[in-house]
Amino acid sequence: MPFFHRSRTGLRLRLAALLVGGLILLPTVASAQDTQPIETQAFAEALRRLEWRQFSSAADAFAAFRLAYPASSLQPDALYHEGAALLAMGQDDRAVEVLESFERSYPAHPLTFEARLLLGQYFYSEGRAEDAIRTLARVIERHPPEIIAARAMYWMGDSSVLLGDDEQAIAYYLEAAESYRTTDTAPKALYARAYTLVRMKRYEDGAEAFELLAARYPESDLARNVGLALAEVYYELGDYPRAVSEIKRRLTSLSGEAEDRAVFLLAESYNQQRDSENAIVNYRRFTDGSPESPYFRRSVYGLGWNYYHEKSHQWAAEQFSRISDGTDELAPEALYYEGVNLVLSARTEDGAERFSRLADLWPDHRLADHALFELGIVRYEGRRWEDAEEVFGRLIEDYPASERVGEASMWRGNTLIALGRFDEALAAFDQAIDLQAASPETRDAVVFQKSWLLYRQERYAEAAAAFESLYESDPTGPQAAQALFWSAESRFQTNRLDQAVERFRRYLKDFPNGTHADAAHYALGWAYFRQQRYEAAIPEFERFLASYREQTESIPYRTDAQLRLADSFFALKRYADAVRVYRRLAADGDDYALYQIAQAYANSAEPVEAIASFQRLIEEFPQSEWREEARYSMGYLYFQNQEYDQAIQEYGTLIRDHGSHALAAKAQYGIGDAHFNAGRLEQAVSAYKVVLDRYPSSPFASDAAAGIQFALLASGQEERSSAFIDSFAVAHPGSPLVDELRFRRAEVRFQGGRTDEATNDLLEFVRTASNDRLLPEAYYYLGTIYADRGQAREATTYLGQVVQQYPDSPRRADAAARLGRLQLEAGRADEAERTYEALSESAGDDPRLRSEALYGRSMAMLARGRNAEAETLLQQAIQTAPDDPSTAPAYLGLGRLREQAGQSAAAITSFRTAARLSQDEAGAEALYRLGTLLLKTGDAAAAVEELSRMPARFAGYNDWMARSYLEQARALRALRRDGEALQVLETLISTFPEHPASADAKREKEAIGQ
Repeated sequence: MPFFHRSRTGLRLRLAALLVGGLILLPTVASAQDTQPIETQAFAEALRRLEWRQFSSAADAFAAFRLAYPASSLQPDALYHEGAALLAMGQDDRAVEVLESFERSYPAHPLTFEARLLLGQYFYSEGRAEDAIRTLARVIERHPPEIIAARAMYWMGDSSVLLGDDEQAIAYYLEAAESYRTTDTAPKALYARAYTLVRMKRYEDGAEAFELLAARYPESDLARNVGLALAEVYYELGDYPRAVSEIKRRLTSLSGEAEDRAVFLLAESYNQQRDSENAIVNYRRFTDGSPESPYFRRSVYGLGWNYYHEKSHQWAAEQFSRISDGTDELAPEALYYEGVNLVLSARTEDGAERFSRLADLWPDHRLADHALFELGIVRYEGRRWEDAEEVFGRLIEDYPASERVGEASMWRGNTLIALGRFDEALAAFDQAIDLQAASPETRDAVVFQKSWLLYRQERYAEAAAAFESLYESDPTGPQAAQALFWSAESRFQTNRLDQAVERFRRYLKDFPNGTHADAAHYALGWAYFRQQRYEAAIPEFERFLASYREQTESIPYRTDAQLRLADSFFALKRYADAVRVYRRLAADGDDYALYQIAQAYANSAEPVEAIASFQRLIEEFPQSEWREEARYSMGYLYFQNQEYDQAIQEYGTLIRDHGSHALAAKAQYGIGDAHFNAGRLEQAVSAYKVVLDRYPSSPFASDAAAGIQFALLASGQEERSSAFIDSFAVAHPGSPLVDELRFRRAEVRFQGGRTDEATNDLLEFVRTASNDRLLPEAYYYLGTIYADRGQAREATTYLGQVVQQYPDSPRRADAAARLGRLQLEAGRADEAERTYEALSESAGDDPRLRSEALYGRSMAMLARGRNAEAETLLQQAIQTAPDDPSTAPAYLGLGRLREQAGQSAAAITSFRTAARLSQDEAGAEALYRLGTLLLKTGDAAAAVEELSRMPARFAGYNDWMARSYLEQARALRALRRDGEALQVLETLISTFPEHPASADAKREKEAIGQ
């Protein structure tokens, strides 16, 4: 700003002028009557020499006068003027000595004020501000004339500025202006005060001071110069409209440099108001003129900025280019913004060159790091990944304190991702966080990118933890919604479906209109679908479909959502709803939807519609991946409708057209079943043999082997069955189907109740076979047979082999359940508990087996006296699903606990509930124990009623059947119905001759006969 400045060198020159032009012309107290003419002439001669600026001669003349006329009344005047002349000629030390002598010798003389003022000014000019203030303060203390006092106060202000005490200076200036308003010094003091306030950046106070000067002294030259100064203050205050008003009011009275300065300030003020039209007009006064103007470069710069704000980026770039090659402080600024505008006008490579040049030429400039950042972005957006990575790395290394480091680290991480250097990308994100150079918002963005990278690398568990940490750190922050959604998605990817569901639901609750709301409904539907919670999945898919729009590019999953919606209806057997949704997709050419429509009709017992839909699929989509399934399903529907020849025709077409398809073996096996059910056993055997010959590795080879055995044994051709196995073994030495055929023969005999023959076959099989899939099956059957016979030791041996040696066998769980029961009955509770723990491991998602394991563990605890612990375990299971069939074993266990505790009524209730809920062995045992307890409590009739239901409900569980017959006979005897009791005992003995209960039955029978 163009305010005036003082210097002590200039002050010395003004002092000399002041001496001649002012102080020496003050009247003295001496009169002509008191002096001799010769004295007067000598004194006048000395004064003339001083006036003529002959300071050395004047000083000598005054000194000579004082020596010549020691009694003269002009002695004080001569001493004062001698000191003044010495001061003017530069003999400072001598001058100060003379003036101080004058002050001491004549303290009451009128010129004493002048002497002190002169000394004060001198001390100031020499930089001795404290001496100046002290000397000038003595002037004020003596109450001098206002003109002297005002000057003293003013110079005290200047001396305070010299000391750096601006606040005290302002006080002195104000005192000079307010206490001595009528003096010439007053407007100068106001101006100096205003100037000092502005220099202190107290612009509002400075503006008020200038306004006061203009109002109080409108005719002062200083007041006339205030206009531009005041405008500059308004500019600094950001009050641009008042700056414009002041400049325009004063502009007509200005010329030359002042006018140029005013026009430039006017352009700058319009620029700040975003009044581009007026700003451009005023800038052009200089941009269209001489480049030598001090305002040329700054006006070009301002013109560029206005074009930039008007989005005329090409023009802006041209203006900045006019001054970007210079060496002043504007050159790097202009070079940077030239690059910015070149990029915005699609000249990205030119813009990149400017950014690069700035970073190279002015590496220490405040915009150098910004230039590197913009260069990195240009390279990134241009997919020049290696260059971008190098630039961002340079910025991070060379400018570690830059505000762009956080963003640069994040972009560098993104660039490394694009390069496939994922470990380095993670390190870049970590570095960005560790630097702590990013704002909280940028840091969260970096953390999010790091988490996203973990997700991209399929490191879902780590990604989930990272997203969740980010969300929990600021649940309302800018990254919160994104973090919560992707934490849910990461949990979904790790199959932590319960956790995924909880997070998706929270996202939809907290961010119902979030970017990923549609995706959350879709993903939530999928999570429920995979959990088989179809009722919950349906509304989520429906919500997604209701809000889905084709332009939602991030979730192009409408078709998939419709399919999963229909599949959910299908799984819930809501076939009409499923068909309704599938039809929309089928109309758009979706072959899977048409296939599912057919399946839905099939499951709805509408075979005609199902077959028609399958036929349509085959005809309309000859290349569909579902055509073989459709053909097979048509054959199976005919098979179910007992249209065996039509079934054989469809199966045959499938084999003919797609003989290498996985379903061909199944279709061939289906032909065998169709012949078998039609009573054509020879054709069935032939069809099954084709499965063995053509598809020996098929999973249906095992079923075909069993089919051959069933067909041959059903037709009484046991010898042929054995001969077939032997001939097949000769024809196919080493074939695993030989073991399969032998095992299936034993299995058929076991399932037909021919346990002696089955036992022999199975013992031979386990002695010679090496099939790890069938051996645990054989051991299980042997263990079951021996258990049913009451041969606990043998049963334990074979069942134990399944549990211990075949942990992956499907039979392990059933074997463990049976083995645990045997161990409990034998009083080996510790072993039983370990066995039931193995059962729990093998049960998987099977609620029946999990409940069986729970029951077994509770019985082991009961046997070891841990009754309370056992009851707690069983009660927890029941509370989870009190009416679910899977809880039957828990009710059974609870009944046994209560029976042991003597709570018969409660035990009867538990046994009855278990028998009602279960259709398997737990139900059979519960029914047996219910009848036994009823008999024990004296209700024989109820015992007979319950036990008589055993054959109808649990015919397959021989052990409990045999036991129940014996208890039923005893209940009948208690009712004195011995004839009925004999019939029941004979049934037991004939049906289960090898069961231990048969021996008891024979004794009971003999007792009745006596």
